[in-house]
Amino acid sequence: GESLLPEAGYAELVGRAFDFASEALLEHVLGERRLLARLASMKHYFLMDQADLYVNFMDLAEEELRKEMRLVSKARVEALLQVAVQASVSGGSDPFRDDVSCAFAPYSMIQHLDAIHAKDGLAHAANHAATSNQMGAALKGIEVFMVDYKVTWPLSLVVSKRSITKYQLIFRHLFFARHVERCLKATWQGQQALKELDVRAAGGRSYCLRHRMLGFMQSIVYYFTYEVIEPRWHEMETRVASSRTMDEVLSAHAELQDAILKECLLTNQELLKILTKIMTICLLFSEQMNRFFEANRLAPDDYSPSLAPDLGLGGASGGDVYGALGDHLESVVGTGRGDSTAIRRARVEARSESIKAELEQESYVRMIMSYEKNFDQLLLDFMGRLGRNARFQANNHLSNLVMRLDYNSFFSGPAAI
Repeated sequence: GESLLPEAGYAELVGRAFDFASEALLEHVLGERRLLARLASMKHYFLMDQADLYVNFMDLAEEELRKEMRLVSKARVEALLQVAVQASVSGGSDPFRDDVSCAFAPYSMIQHLDAIHAKDGLAHAANHAATSNQMGAALKGIEVFMVDYKVTWPLSLVVSKRSITKYQLIFRHLFFARHVERCLKATWQGQQALKELDVRAAGGRSYCLRHRMLGFMQSIVYYFTYEVIEPRWHEMETRVASSRTMDEVLSAHAELQDAILKECLLTNQELLKILTKIMTICLLFSEQMNRFFEANRLAPDDYSPSLAPDLGLGGASGGDVYGALGDHLESVVGTGRGDSTAIRRARVEARSESIKAELEQESYVRMIMSYEKNFDQLLLDFMGRLGRNARFQANNHLSNLVMRLDYNSFFSGPAAI
């Protein structure tokens, strides 16, 4: 029979039904399903808005994550992550904390991003990663660690599997940057432990290089956290709270992720690869220096028998070392064995001479100069490309990063390195 309503009438009815369903779903998602609280929970884990979770976790799991991926115990890392979550400020009171878990990617972050742009997708990255591993470039746990999050319907309409993948990319970028910053801070602590030794002149070059590396990494982490993530997240929350349809919510959340990916340089492969190389150089330098400081730290009260050669004690060992040490120090002090300050001073002088000799070795100086040269070259390349992208593409976020890293025109001025 003939239609009782014209075509326009059907369109109006369908539109009204859609609007009603959308408003009902939005009310359910924002109200009963607590979308904003769920997103805040995800921000805590993926974007590390409160760094106590990262610090707690790395204090527990750093040793395990430094191993090659094939040697990492996933069950152990998962257990340590749950302990860190429970101990964190927000995680302990987070009703959704049981939905977070650890995961390990089969490829590096650069391979992951390359796969997203490749025609054959993630299979290409997995094959490339396998080939790289066979060639000796085995990935460490710290390079492939990420968190995962369980989301059920209807929240999965907003936080889809694709959204989780974007969060994981951002997490891996932030996690590695914070790890490099943490290692450089450990290097600073090692240098402070040697402060009472008279080695500043001999180690000055490495001290200055560590200072520059740490300043760069702190600027990068600050930019990611406070100039990108926090402002964008606040905008997203405001938009979601005032949304009238689910489409507006979906749009606000998707634009948040895309903006963070772009402004954290994850969509610019040229800049990202150079930044990753810089962070890798910083990490290798830090690990090398930390091993050196660990081997040469002076104990506050104990005497190391390894000092015997430095004090001219010859082949003395065991109890003879300490007897010879007492005789030697008594001759240095000249007032007997009771002057602990003079004894320690003699010990410090001996250790200072020993470490000075190591710091002035040609191999050590050459190693520091190599790190310095590579860091300077990569940093100059990065700053040059960053400045060109900021000027020619009119990207405000890149201009902000250039201003933060080159606030005194050190890289762009006439006296640039």
